[in-house]
Amino acid sequence: MEHRADSALEALKDMQSETAACLRDGKWDYAFPARELVPGDLVELRTGDRVPADSRLFKLKTATVRIEQASLTGESVAVNKIMDAGDDDGCELQAKECMLFGGTALSQGSCTAVVTHIGMFTEIGKIQAQIQAAAQEVGQRSLTPGSHN
Repeated sequence: MEHRADSALEALKDMQSETAACLRDGKWDYAFPARELVPGDLVELRTGDRVPADSRLFKLKTATVRIEQASLTGESVAVNKIMDAGDDDGCELQAKECMLFGGTALSQGSCTAVVTHIGMFTEIGKIQAQIQAAAQEVGQRSLTPGSHN
């Protein structure tokens, strides 16, 4: 079980972007380290890019932006993203039509987004935390006298 958790964590890390196109000090840096992003940063995304952190769509540069987010939601096709924020607080991920989630990929379009959550506060970070907690729980149970795996 611990090995499977480690494998799952590695797979999640592989989904995350190393760099991002980020606006800092009035200039676009197209090789900005994604781990240095902070909420409020603007990032530019194009077809094929991995989303570096959870972000809210800020500006469409093409008529359509579609995201492959099956890794988080299980949706089998890319989903359209729209500018209208609506009332997405507390709703399921699929209903957050203006949000781009870290680790997902743009399958079509180009846009600018504002970073809202980073690291373990992203949706993929929450999954990582759940996997780690489950692995620790299994590890603790296996150390308990009289427990059987």
